Amino acid sequence: MSWQGILGQDAVVEGFRRTLERGRLASSYLFAGPAGVGKRTFALKLAQTLLCSRSEPTEMAPCGECPACQQVLVQTHTDIQIVSLPEDKKDIPIELLIGDKKKDRRNKEGFCYNLSRKPLRGGRKIGIIDDADLLNEAGANCLLKTLEEPPPRSLLILLSTNISRQLATIRSRCQIMRFRPLTESHLQELIAKSEAVENPDRAEMLVGLEHAGLAESILWSEEPFWNFRQELLNLLAHVPPPVEQLTQVVQSFIEQEKAPAERRKRMQLTFRLTAFFYRTLLRMAVGTAAEMEATDTPHLDETLALAVSKARKFLESDQNSAIESLTRMIDRSLAAEQHTNQNANPATVVGCWAEDLNGCLSAQI
Repeated sequence: MSWQGILGQDAVVEGFRRTLERGRLASSYLFAGPAGVGKRTFALKLAQTLLCSRSEPTEMAPCGECPACQQVLVQTHTDIQIVSLPEDKKDIPIELLIGDKKKDRRNKEGFCYNLSRKPLRGGRKIGIIDDADLLNEAGANCLLKTLEEPPPRSLLILLSTNISRQLATIRSRCQIMRFRPLTESHLQELIAKSEAVENPDRAEMLVGLEHAGLAESILWSEEPFWNFRQELLNLLAHVPPPVEQLTQVVQSFIEQEKAPAERRKRMQLTFRLTAFFYRTLLRMAVGTAAEMEATDTPHLDETLALAVSKARKFLESDQNSAIESLTRMIDRSLAAEQHTNQNANPATVVGCWAEDLNGCLSAQI
């Protein structure tokens, strides 16, 4: 079942359906869930539902054809404000929220100011903050007044992939809606329908990898990412991987992008793939022979299967030691992703991570 083409989020749909039927729509929501599961699309479809001129919100059936629906779709509706991370920034600038202090525009323009104005056409003001995980502390604090004293007939939606990155004061003032990861069948259906996928066969194959969402599966299937993935897995097949070569390959991949947000995305994908690779080996180390054989077949493409096969020689030498080392390698990769999320220096994160993977074998760290 899907609502307005959004798959796998039936619980969220039904929650809003009941809320609208009872006339108890909250003033602020935090949409939390993995990337690529439809949070942003849902927010825009909800805006259409509330602003559609041909159907009542309680019907949860925006027509999609009236001027209001069309303006929401192309994001030109005067009663909707959307803030996203600028390409050249590491976090959402406070000026986008409350105006530019240097130009004497503070609190006279920006997201919060526009949300506080009376609706011009739709009878409701709707604000959506994409990339809400990238609000810095000052920016998050700017929202508190809006959350504590929401303007009449306003709706604020924050989109988050990591709820722990939101201030406790923000979480406590928002109604949290949790979006579920999409199933493999849902991801494959979306890939099959999409015209923007460069290589559908690769993308469909990659959705079987541990918790890889739609956006990640599509990215990894693109030629530059696919080639890097092969290089990375070939290096990880050596346990431990060569530090200098690993550092050089990863940094070169990251530096192909100029925008800080895109560099950060490449780092996140690198550390997630590494953690997945070592988790695959760990399952083999602690599983039965039958489980190990099963792990080899369903979701390992040729490159990944070959890397796993080479690395398994390491597991055969000392199983207990291998389990401890792999656990440390997974921890170091997850820590590197966390440091990336905290905007740590990319070169430092990559260099320390590569050194740490090497040190995990001898328990030097």
